[in-house]
Amino acid sequence: MIKKIKRVDALPFLRAHHYLGGVATSAMIYAHFNSVNQIDALIAFNAPCSENVRASILGPEYKQNIIELSRLAIAPDCALNASQFVSCAIDILIKERKERNMSEIYCILSFADMTQGHHGGVYQAMSWLYCGESRASAAWRYIDADNNIRHRRQNGKNITKKEAIERGWKIETINTKNKHRYIKVIGTKKQKKRIKKQLKFNILPYPKG
Repeated sequence: MIKKIKRVDALPFLRAHHYLGGVATSAMIYAHFNSVNQIDALIAFNAPCSENVRASILGPEYKQNIIELSRLAIAPDCALNASQFVSCAIDILIKERKERNMSEIYCILSFADMTQGHHGGVYQAMSWLYCGESRASAAWRYIDADNNIRHRRQNGKNITKKEAIERGWKIETINTKNKHRYIKVIGTKKQKKRIKKQLKFNILPYPKG
């Protein structure tokens, strides 16, 4: 069973199964529960923090139609494979947004972090479009009081190092690499064809692991 859950209920699983350990407060989070009602897979979606990132996919006029798959964590003993889980969660997300009269999703964006040795094999298995690498971000990150990694942009505002310290966050220096960029186009066959023509990135061959 896959259902939407609250952030507070997602954190223990993320801490155990995802290298970032946390998730944005604005995230829409879905989990798969096993036969004993325990989470064994989790996925989170949210609007990309940066408006520039949203606008870079199809152009600024479509930035409200872009969403990011920001967390994906699956326990080794999960009965579903990654492709099944992601596909089902996306279907639930789209249905829920339609019921709530939210903006239609044209593209789902996700990144594979080369710093962690990821190349995006799960997205390749699902035939997502590969659109090159994003530039490495600044060589530091914030760690909050609960030891969660926090993005340097919160609620549409960049958090300075001074503001982070005032919040009680630690500043951790890291060696970052670029991230592989993957995009899933949503819609009918005709809609997908139109959206692909509007993509601002070239569609490239998949990188090897």
